[in-house]
Amino acid sequence: MFLVRVVTCMVSLLGRAKKLYEPKDFFERLSIPPAGMIWRSMLSACRVVGNLEVSIYALGMSISYILLFSIYANNRM
Repeated sequence: MFLVRVVTCMVSLLGRAKKLYEPKDFFERLSIPPAGMIWRSMLSACRVVGNLEVSIYALGMSISYILLFSIYANNRM
């Protein structure tokens, strides 16, 4: 559980720095599957930045459709 919290913090920090591809690459190298909390943090960062590509990838790993809808609405899709 500690590792999940650390990774969630890292995703949040990278998202605030608008570096959304770094966590995506990190997840692909990670030896444990990322938890839902991590993907929700990734989707929240995508919402702030407005990145649809990474948000769709994160949605495939999560069930947070409400955050994706918010991203689409902000981008007027």
